[in-house]
Amino acid sequence: MNSTSSRGSFVLEGLRVGEHAHGHGHLADGREFSFVLRHGVARLVVYRADAPAVPGRAHVELTREAPVDGVAPRDRRAVGALLRSMLTAAGVPGS
Repeated sequence: MNSTSSRGSFVLEGLRVGEHAHGHGHLADGREFSFVLRHGVARLVVYRADAPAVPGRAHVELTREAPVDGVAPRDRRAVGALLRSMLTAAGVPGS
């Protein structure tokens, strides 16, 4: 499933919702990201623009974690809103 944010700042690809929601996508500037919800914490990883198709730890540009209190992990919109919030808090341009 592809899900473009309302402002076009990121695209979620392969989003899986549920207790262990996860997914990946790309930002408006072309950088890739991944995220996962585990044990009440969301973890976001943004990779460098020059990262290969399968990035590794050496390609990580930033990592952020946030509590998922009050977020319904089975709701695609709620997960997308959490992701947008995390990108904004991390200072990612255009989020």
